[in-house]
Amino acid sequence: MRLRVAPGIVGATALSRMIGIGAARAQLSVNAVDQAMEIADLLADFGADEVLPGSLLEATVLPGAGRLELSIGDLQPGGAQRLLDAGTPATTIAGLTATSVVVAGKLGERLVLEVADAIRDVSPVRGTGSAGRVGDAQEERTADFAISTAPDGASGVHVVTIRGEIDIFTAPAVKLAAREAVFSGRNRIVLDLTETTFLDSTGLGVVIGLARLVRPDGDIAIVNVNPTILKTFEITGLDDIFAVRATLEDAIAALTAD
Repeated sequence: MRLRVAPGIVGATALSRMIGIGAARAQLSVNAVDQAMEIADLLADFGADEVLPGSLLEATVLPGAGRLELSIGDLQPGGAQRLLDAGTPATTIAGLTATSVVVAGKLGERLVLEVADAIRDVSPVRGTGSAGRVGDAQEERTADFAISTAPDGASGVHVVTIRGEIDIFTAPAVKLAAREAVFSGRNRIVLDLTETTFLDSTGLGVVIGLARLVRPDGDIAIVNVNPTILKTFEITGLDDIFAVRATLEDAIAALTAD
């Protein structure tokens, strides 16, 4: 996959989408996907200063088994190293990559990065999970936790249904399921929490992160009938940001209303 973009907000969105698709195809773990997305943000933020004058930032993404290779160019002399060091002291591109190398491109330098993942379980939930097809829905199960994802054919909305508790153990699986839908081009997502019994701050973080991915072109809505979970949304003010509805039909309608 290859993309040429002007660094900035629009370029960052396109670059994040392409890297996200590549990360999903590589079956990276949630942590590795997060690293890849952070790299995309840093490239978009600092790439404009390092590309050759009059050039666009060209990114090539090559997904492999448990690894994602990014090739970035065409950069000014010394630009590749400056990009590697870009960011904050706590987060730099160099610190997020497994390996990196600077090569001479046709016009200028190219920076080749690899995000690798030794963790092969892409659904880190409690118990032993297994994925299988149920109709058009992809489902992930454990003894007390399940996720199913399926498109709503009539509306084009994608529905992610979660049963059980969303906490520090299960939130990564929820994040991965939702992100796979977004990276496949679906930007209107319903999180169906009808059978969700608990939601902690980690789960709230998943919801907020998902909104960042789909907006401004898309949005999310939430189905919830649990008063405790609703109280959590109210306390945090998220009920003012997201459409929270009592039924799946109402949540879909909230995303499809003109």
